[in-house]
Amino acid sequence: VPSKEPSSIPSSVPSSQPSSGPSEKPSSYPSNAPSSQPSFVPSQHPTNIPSASHTVSHEPSSQPSDFKVREFMILSKFKKLTDLPMGDREDQNWCLERLFSAGNTGGGSPLKMRPCETGKSTQMWFYDRQKTVITSENSGFCIARDGKQLVSKPCSTNTSDAVVTTISDNALNLIQTDPSTGSISMETVKNETVKNKFYFAIDSLKIFSRVKLLKDGTENSSFDKWQLRYKGPSEFPSSSLSKRPSNVPSIVPSTMPTQLPSAPMS
Repeated sequence: VPSKEPSSIPSSVPSSQPSSGPSEKPSSYPSNAPSSQPSFVPSQHPTNIPSASHTVSHEPSSQPSDFKVREFMILSKFKKLTDLPMGDREDQNWCLERLFSAGNTGGGSPLKMRPCETGKSTQMWFYDRQKTVITSENSGFCIARDGKQLVSKPCSTNTSDAVVTTISDNALNLIQTDPSTGSISMETVKNETVKNKFYFAIDSLKIFSRVKLLKDGTENSSFDKWQLRYKGPSEFPSSSLSKRPSNVPSIVPSTMPTQLPSAPMS
């Protein structure tokens, strides 16, 4: 017959009957089987195995995601560019392109605005969050600073020009349903207290010349007109109409009346 009062001396043998309620004190011996109930206390040892179910964290991760897996083009919505006639080109945008100049002596290849061409390797970029640098595929070339101008240099030779490159949230366009524009900046550090910030910008008079770096506070209106467009299907609908009709009917009905009425029923 079991006692009605707990013993003052703990048993050396585990009970054959489990307790009807959880213990108020944590065990000094971890279990070999996973719990069926999630813990309310975060683990001090993070797992290397991803969760089988999707949950939203309430705290930012200490390990940022590898952004380099997302390839993108860098567009400018600067009015002096967007107002230019583009003829019957399907893509009416202008992109930052890496150009190869003959007789380059190591100063880096110039970066200029050219009509966007989807898939063109010299217009495709990645952003390395850990190294805070914009790179080409396989980190072959990095966007660097050469005085007041932007250049593309082999990343292996770019250590002496290391700067912090930041793409603003509005330019990143990760969560917006309507594409927005923002700034892309470089920050250099002279000493522990003096920092200089420069913004990617387009020359207002020579829009096809090399893309420049202008100081914080510039009145050049192109500095916050940058927009990233990711490779692959868009995550949001286009804000402009396509010049080529689709061969596949839309699954979403149009809110605008058709200009071509249906043929009468026979």
